[in-house]
Amino acid sequence: MDDPVVEKAFKALNEDDNYNELRNLRSYNVILDTNVMKNLKISGKCKDCQTCNDLFQKICCNLAQIAKNWEENCSAFNLSTTNCNDHFIYWLYGKIKDSECNKKEIDCLYKNLKNIWKCSTSDNNCVKEYLHIEDINVLKNKKELYDFTEYYNAIKSVLNRNILSHKDTYCSYIDYILKLYEKIHKDYNAFYSGYYDEDIERFKNIFRKVNDEVKFLERTCSKVNVDLVFNKERNSIKQIKQGLYKDFFNKNSQDLQEVEKDTEFKNSSLHKFYSKLNGNYDGDINESATLHSENDKYIINNDQFREFWNKIHKILIVWQKDLAQYDNLSSNKTCEYFNYWLYDKLKDNTDPRNVIPFLYRIWEFFTKDKYCKSKKYEFHIEQIPNKKRLHDFVENYEIIKGKLNNSEKAEKEKYCKYIKAFFDLYKDMKQDKNGWKGYRDEIIHFKSKFYENVSELTFLNNKCPGKCLKYIFTNSYKNNCTPQEQSKDRPRKGDNICVFANKPIVTYGEEKNVNDFMNYNYSNI
Repeated sequence: MDDPVVEKAFKALNEDDNYNELRNLRSYNVILDTNVMKNLKISGKCKDCQTCNDLFQKICCNLAQIAKNWEENCSAFNLSTTNCNDHFIYWLYGKIKDSECNKKEIDCLYKNLKNIWKCSTSDNNCVKEYLHIEDINVLKNKKELYDFTEYYNAIKSVLNRNILSHKDTYCSYIDYILKLYEKIHKDYNAFYSGYYDEDIERFKNIFRKVNDEVKFLERTCSKVNVDLVFNKERNSIKQIKQGLYKDFFNKNSQDLQEVEKDTEFKNSSLHKFYSKLNGNYDGDINESATLHSENDKYIINNDQFREFWNKIHKILIVWQKDLAQYDNLSSNKTCEYFNYWLYDKLKDNTDPRNVIPFLYRIWEFFTKDKYCKSKKYEFHIEQIPNKKRLHDFVENYEIIKGKLNNSEKAEKEKYCKYIKAFFDLYKDMKQDKNGWKGYRDEIIHFKSKFYENVSELTFLNNKCPGKCLKYIFTNSYKNNCTPQEQSKDRPRKGDNICVFANKPIVTYGEEKNVNDFMNYNYSNI
């Protein structure tokens, strides 16, 4: 069943009928429910369809005839192949959603659909696509968003004609859909499986003139929360984040920026390499940069991706000559730095679902020519800011250590707070039950610097008393470092520094050591 807000809006549309504007979806659904389904029966020979309810079984058993009947109606209405496909598939999604059938029964219908919903070899314009979706909530979300994009112009027309009898109903419906649009971005599994891609694109197309649409909504439906989805300052649709991971930098930005404005940071190999990558590169890109109309559609349709794609291919041209061993760095280290530079450039892209595929696409060129080793991007895009921050901290640690060693007491506290913040970040990453695998590279990197390095931890403990830094690899680190215990630095029972298992230090970037790290007893970290 549809949400009551949706049902109420549809009922209002039936009463405020403007046939020319509403005919598309409403008429086609009626045709599918009546004309197309007319005289269809459940044959005794239909053994491929499991029993759920009579209507669902009738659809399942007669899919071939239904598809044929519908295509004839598409021709009569001069519907494009894309619209013909979409109307049918979303009608079918609605029937699955309302059927209350189980997974096995739904699978039977999709199996039958796969057999009959195909393009003929002679039809170059045929677009017969669908997604095998069993999750009823996902189907509900898709159907509701699709219906809205079909009805929105009609609703605007009614509201612009000052037909006020159902104004509140329409405004509530619009508000509901904006909340739904935000919600589907936070439906992690379905969103990153691509289930909502086409629905999101339709929504963006309907609201492509953001400024005009926002003004209309603020004028006619003042209670609709337009800020939920639209960025009025940038005249764009927002990149909606799922909020699964805390952004460490935003939380500590003032303290971090105060330390990182030092000249030594700007002179580091890391910073210089990032700056080099940020430079302008001349020259023509070669044929390898050619994008494929189907496989690379997400790049072609995204201005940010497309512009960055061209820059990457210009970098490729000069990689061996100017970048591979820049500032006497090893090739492994320049690849590592390049990878984190990529993270920083892509983390705020307006198409978050395709950031990971785009990273793999870029990395193909660097592994194909053996410039860099292969990588796996097994993390959530919202983890990127924290991943990059911890990596850069470890790379810049020797600069911080030098500052700590040569500063007066007042300055020293600034650097101690800086180090403490990143130790806290490491611990948060490691103790994140749902996200620690996404931080695996950075955890390995941090451990390669500090794990079992008693002399380094003792140095930090002496320079930064009360911060409990030497307990970072014990179970008591967080407990020891509560505000009430900041002044206490004597270890409690069971808090010895050297409580580690006899495992080799895992060096960042060496795949052969990853298994050692993964098999480590995490209860002691």
